Amino acid sequence: MRKFLIGLCLFIMTGLLVGCVSIPLNDGVLKMSSEGIEFVNNESDENNSESDETNNVNNESDEQAEQTEETDENTEGSDSVQSEENEEATSDAKPSACEEQDYSDVTDSIDAEIFIPNCAIINSVNKNSSYVSADFIVEPGDWEEILNEYKEFLGEKVQGENKNIQSQFVRLDAVLSDEGRSQITIQQDEENVGLSYIHYYSN
Repeated sequence: MRKFLIGLCLFIMTGLLVGCVSIPLNDGVLKMSSEGIEFVNNESDENNSESDETNNVNNESDEQAEQTEETDENTEGSDSVQSEENEEATSDAKPSACEEQDYSDVTDSIDAEIFIPNCAIINSVNKNSSYVSADFIVEPGDWEEILNEYKEFLGEKVQGENKNIQSQFVRLDAVLSDEGRSQITIQQDEENVGLSYIHYYSN
C-alpha cells in the first residue's frame, strides 16, 4: 500500500512537472495541471458538441439564405433589364406621331369624298375654274403602301393605272362622281413619298 501511494504521488508530481495529467472517471475526466485541478463532465462535452453542430447547421442555413437572396436579386435585375429592352423595342415599333393637318382648303373644293394619307403635309394648293391641285409629302412613307390605300379607297372608280416599279412611280386616273375626275401621282423620294392630287371639274 505504501508503495502504491508513493507511486501515485510520483505519477502526480511527474504530471504536474510535464504540464497536465488526465484521470478518467465515471462521470468525466479529472485534469490536473500547474494551473490547478479541473473536473470535466462528459455531459458538458456532449452539449458543447451539440452546440457546435447546431451552429454549423445555422451557418449553413444562413449561407443558403444569402445565396437565395443574391439569386433573387440577380433574377429581378435581369427581368428589369429585359422589361426595359422590351419597352424600347415596342416604342421603336410604333409609328411616330404626326401633327394633325387641315385639308379643308382641298376637300372643300371637291364635292366628292377624297382620300389623303395619314400624316401627309400640304406643300401647295392651286385653284382655278378648271381644276384644283395639291402637292403633299408623306414622311416617312412607302409609295406602294400609299398606292394600295388609294386603290382600296377608290375601288372600281379607278379607270387607269400607269406604274413604273423601277422608278417607284405610279399615276392613277379615277372618276369620283359626275362632278369630274381625279389624277393621283405617287413618287418615292428616298424615305419620303411625294403625292400630287389633281381634280378636274366636269364641263
